[in-house]
Amino acid sequence: MYIPATPDTVPAPPEYLAGEYDFEADLVKLRWEGPKDYGDSKINSCIEENGIYQEVACVDSEQLSFADGDVLENNEYFYRVFALNDNGLSEPSSQVKIFTKCLVELPDPPEGPLHITCTTSRSCSLSWRQPISGPVEGYSVWKRRQDSDKWNRVMTVEGDVQECTVPNLDNHYRYNFKIHSENRAGSSLVALKTASLVHLKTGTRKPNAPRGPLIPTVTGPASMYVEWGPCENDGGAPLRGYTIWIREIEQRIWIEVLTVQNQASAIMVGNVAADVSIFTVRDLLEGHEYLVRVAAFNELGVGPPLLVESPVAIIRPAGVVVPPSAPLGPVTVKNLSPTSMMVSWKAPLENGGGPIEAYIIEQREILEADVVKSHHETDGPDTFLVVDGLTTGHYYCFRVYAVNESGVGEALVGKVPARAKAASVRPPQPDAPTVDICSSKPRSVVVTWPSIEGDVTCYLVERSRLDEEDWQLVSPPADFLDTTLVCGGLFPGIEYVFRVSAENEHGVGRPSRISQPITVTAGNIREPGFTRDLQDKTALVGDLIQFDVEYYGEPDPEIIWMRDGTPLESSGRFEVLSVEGASTLRISPVMMEDEGGLACQASNQVGQARSNATLSVHARPEILPAVRYTQGLCFDAGDSLSIQLPYVGSPKPTAVWLLNGTPLDLSREGTTVCFDCGNAILEIEDVDRNLQGVYTLKIDNQYGTAKVDVLVTVTGK
Repeated sequence: MYIPATPDTVPAPPEYLAGEYDFEADLVKLRWEGPKDYGDSKINSCIEENGIYQEVACVDSEQLSFADGDVLENNEYFYRVFALNDNGLSEPSSQVKIFTKCLVELPDPPEGPLHITCTTSRSCSLSWRQPISGPVEGYSVWKRRQDSDKWNRVMTVEGDVQECTVPNLDNHYRYNFKIHSENRAGSSLVALKTASLVHLKTGTRKPNAPRGPLIPTVTGPASMYVEWGPCENDGGAPLRGYTIWIREIEQRIWIEVLTVQNQASAIMVGNVAADVSIFTVRDLLEGHEYLVRVAAFNELGVGPPLLVESPVAIIRPAGVVVPPSAPLGPVTVKNLSPTSMMVSWKAPLENGGGPIEAYIIEQREILEADVVKSHHETDGPDTFLVVDGLTTGHYYCFRVYAVNESGVGEALVGKVPARAKAASVRPPQPDAPTVDICSSKPRSVVVTWPSIEGDVTCYLVERSRLDEEDWQLVSPPADFLDTTLVCGGLFPGIEYVFRVSAENEHGVGRPSRISQPITVTAGNIREPGFTRDLQDKTALVGDLIQFDVEYYGEPDPEIIWMRDGTPLESSGRFEVLSVEGASTLRISPVMMEDEGGLACQASNQVGQARSNATLSVHARPEILPAVRYTQGLCFDAGDSLSIQLPYVGSPKPTAVWLLNGTPLDLSREGTTVCFDCGNAILEIEDVDRNLQGVYTLKIDNQYGTAKVDVLVTVTGK
């Protein structure tokens, strides 16, 4: 209800807030009435708060109640409510106090006596009656060994169960047991206990083999059921069930059956309950022979097995029809319209012994978790179906089942999502091209064709020899929209044919019919040669060097660059650029190992030519660092001084030793200087303090100078 009020006012507070605690549902229920004055705007929502007045929820203005499930038992809560419109919050309503008290009382203990219904060497079964009064949600079971004062909780059973079996006991001890009733308020104050210590059985063992014979019956191409007699001696402990194994006659390993129809409350995979003496074994292979064995087991383990008397051959009985195998893939999807697709597949290899009656197709949106079983179904054994009602732009996966009189077979799952969109329409087939001899270029032809209507992104022209089936693309692979192409490099005396295809965003259309065969004449055949030969060059290490040639030849020769007889690839530091009649080799950066012979070879069917050059690589002088000299050298008077520094440079640099900036006196007796194999060696015998100072190695060639200083200190006289 909307009541106008003064402009720009907030609503009045809600009225008559009341609440109560529902202990069974464990939540607080609130209710109130709307405000008398709604302000100048409709009420958008109401906000509830509790505790230290933290916001609990925001509800619709038409909702005048709320249930708070985030509460704890035996706690006190305060609630208040606000009204909210476009102008803001109202004043709070009057608060309400609610105490979440549990009204359920502790249950009475179970009714006795506590019966011992069965004992084995490792377990004890108990039974009791439910309490006279008080709601019971369950029972806690406790045990205590005779040599201990401590009770241990064993398990909890549901309130509608008044029996249990306590496992994992030790027959060397006697036990006491007790049962507590439990509900929401807690456990009963008094327990129902056994009247005396319980003795466990001794001398139990594993059970005997089941009574024979073990009778197998084949029921289909992949299944059989087996029957056996009950186990006549359980070994002194109740039977828990039977275990079934199978083994192919050619194999040595027994396999525990994995597919079981469970008939008991807690049975291991591959086992059946103790009161079952028939079992169906599935997922066998048709035409194979199997051995079967069955063994009983109790709490002590599995007893000796009963073995089938002879191997069982899995042969489908006459007239038995089973579900078919999965259809053959792949699932093929073709767009028909923005909301429909055609889904197709192949028939299954196995029809199950009966004709395929129909196929079921299920679809799933790629963003949805569940398969939508829309049950698109074919009218008969057709292996295609048009699926309608799709959402444009969404992605779908499909799976297909085959159906015969026995039922639905396994699924063929389409793994590639398909997008619902308009059908893909490729360009139409062009007309056959016309091919004529090119008068301006030897051994070449001109291919022409009419343009086609529609959005074409490229024309693709291919050629082939008339006596071959392989086609070679001779036009640019993309963005070629001309309707004329000059194709050269043809061999005289050979018949060629051409065809043209059009391409758009949906793909390449069907190629045209082939052209009439055409043969080119020899024209001007010319042996390759060079109009511009390679020139010897010199380069510095680290620079870029470029070699150029100009060549001729008909047909166009193949160009190969070589270094010391080895062909060079256009990669890394080497770049080869060839255009009609010219080729360039670039090396960057130049390295010392590039020094040597280079060659450019041009060859065609007529012959070949080669141009040679030499690359000389020079380097600026450089003295290689020696870490051991960075802190200087120290000698005692009378010692021998030795300094060795490696250096590089091309041409070979000249080297000189300096002492304190002036040339070293090499005439002094015992002074030896050697510049050999890239090493500068200085040796001085019987040094004294007059020979201390800064020793400098200086080298230079036409590309620069380099030097290194070594501080030498002489101690003593």
